[in-house]
Amino acid sequence: MDYLFKTISFLSLTPDDVHLICCPLYHSAPYYFSTVNFILGGTRVLQPRFDPLQFLELVHQHKVTSTHLVPTMVIRLLQVPEEVTSRLDLSSLRSVICGAAALHPQYKLAFLDRFGDCLYEYYGSTETGVNTFITPKEMRERPSSVGRAFANNELRIYDAEGNEVPEGERGILYLWNPIMMERYYKNEKATVETFRGRHMTVGDVAICDEDGYYYIVDRVKDMIIRGGVNIYPAEVEDVLNGMPGIVDAAVVGKPDPELGEIVAAFIVLQEGAQVTKDEIKECCAQRMENHKIPAIIVFTHEIPRTPTGKILKKELRETLKEIYPHPDSVV
Repeated sequence: MDYLFKTISFLSLTPDDVHLICCPLYHSAPYYFSTVNFILGGTRVLQPRFDPLQFLELVHQHKVTSTHLVPTMVIRLLQVPEEVTSRLDLSSLRSVICGAAALHPQYKLAFLDRFGDCLYEYYGSTETGVNTFITPKEMRERPSSVGRAFANNELRIYDAEGNEVPEGERGILYLWNPIMMERYYKNEKATVETFRGRHMTVGDVAICDEDGYYYIVDRVKDMIIRGGVNIYPAEVEDVLNGMPGIVDAAVVGKPDPELGEIVAAFIVLQEGAQVTKDEIKECCAQRMENHKIPAIIVFTHEIPRTPTGKILKKELRETLKEIYPHPDSVV
């Protein structure tokens, strides 16, 4: 119950809240936050299939105060023309809760600027629940952070040898709280690989600063090893997503006979944008080390994602195999 009370207090939820459900309820986070609204005796509005304009119209019509979104939804809401949203009253929004995948800092700040200080971001998983939270005020100060430890969570960051890393250094994030799972059902191997004592990891690489704010910088399984050097795709994706004319980007490793892997980037351009591969590489060269610059750039209409917004990198790797069937293909 303590976990529930802290959620209510942190988000300032009340029995008067109107909660808009637009995410699949078979996912744990949308179900949890809608259940909190139900327990409080609030009102729930159901949008069976997310559409950004209809979402905003529902907020206007029902005076929605809270909702749960995934990053893709945030981005699509920002793409609704301002002349459209200016005709709607969206001032009722107080708690727009976002999680399930990485939301790039530029979109966080753009959402706050456009819709007011109502965006809250959390880090968590189905296995461990909500582990960190960040308020709109903190988000403006630290847009790359997912916040500090929430409720009764214990967070630890270890290196590959199992040593706890100092502040400011990256490592594998492990977590514990009273409501998380105990083990994987009928999968002892996964349980052993995941747990370190009572703490478990879902495979994310993180940094904690001196003030206790956490930054999710990548996933262990997505790391690219080029010539023996570790490259975290999220670093490259952050740079790409900050470039003018780019609305979405995803980075994966492509097998290479000489270097082991090279960096490949999938890019979605804004409608009407004229951005070349050479311009992207030149921009990257100004902001990152040479070995991180994408050797391959693929323009696409959409980055494949799960319903919760996570990038389907396995699909992107399969696409690379189709485009470049030979290991030494780069052009």
